[in-house]
Amino acid sequence: MERMTPLSNAAQALTSMALREDPGAILTLLKYPKELVDTLKQGQALNEPFGKIMEEMNIQNKFVKNWLDMLCFLLQGLPAAGTMNAVMAYMLADWYRPGVTLDFPKGGSGSIAEALVRGVKKFGGDVCVNCHVDEILVENNRAVGIKLAGGKVVHARQAVVSNADPYITNKLLSKAKEAGSIPSKAIDYMESLINTDESSGGVPNLKSFIHIHAGIDASGLPDKPSADFPAQWAVVRNWDGPEGVEDPRNIVLCSMPSLIDPSLAPEGKHVLHAYVPATEPYEWWEGMDRNSEEYKKKKEEAADFLWSAIEEYVPNARDRAVDP
Repeated sequence: MERMTPLSNAAQALTSMALREDPGAILTLLKYPKELVDTLKQGQALNEPFGKIMEEMNIQNKFVKNWLDMLCFLLQGLPAAGTMNAVMAYMLADWYRPGVTLDFPKGGSGSIAEALVRGVKKFGGDVCVNCHVDEILVENNRAVGIKLAGGKVVHARQAVVSNADPYITNKLLSKAKEAGSIPSKAIDYMESLINTDESSGGVPNLKSFIHIHAGIDASGLPDKPSADFPAQWAVVRNWDGPEGVEDPRNIVLCSMPSLIDPSLAPEGKHVLHAYVPATEPYEWWEGMDRNSEEYKKKKEEAADFLWSAIEEYVPNARDRAVDP
């Protein structure tokens, strides 16, 4: 921690409210002159990989190296060699603050979405749910609106922002491409985002996730979190696998948020979530018929693996599962 202190101070010096991408950033940053100087002093180091600091500290203990790799992986999806110091500096300082506790949104993650909706409406916007977008409308090389599955058209005043992945966004633009409404340069760019052929500069399909979301009977279980019955935990099956923390079906992250916030489950019940953090090879599932027995068997195997991690702390969890 001593080595990370200058970086941690720099990473936490500026409030996120001061960070902007428009020219107004100059005005907000100048409100924090000392903090800005502290951050700039460590600017280059904050952008370097955390793996460099591990090498500098000459960490030899294999478990410690694997543990730090795991922390990096859980925070950013990459081991230490690919995780910026800024990420680890900020989080290590936060984790080791005196009296630190686990932050959890009251009402679950849904309450975050509800807060965002309130913010949108506060400034005159509206949020439409269950509105399937069928097409992005393009006129004169400009996205001008969207067409919903029911045929309704919503016109854009300035622009259309898609937070769908490149595959879906390409699909939503397919009619505009066929009509020749999109410049070839824009088409080439969108196509490059879904190119998985490494030989032509594409990005290969990344590893994926497998999840369990379940409700269980809480009879006989503790009603408060503790070291023996945590609300959140990680299970690592093998610290020394060939791919380390990125080994398939090795790390499982589990949480039982209703142990912290009872409003998330009916009385006498708990909600559980378990998943592997982007370590499931896409090739294992690619091209499988989702109605086939082979697919169903593979899902059962995946579920068994996840249940076994849950049952490290929740006895007979799978037998406690309740129907929706």
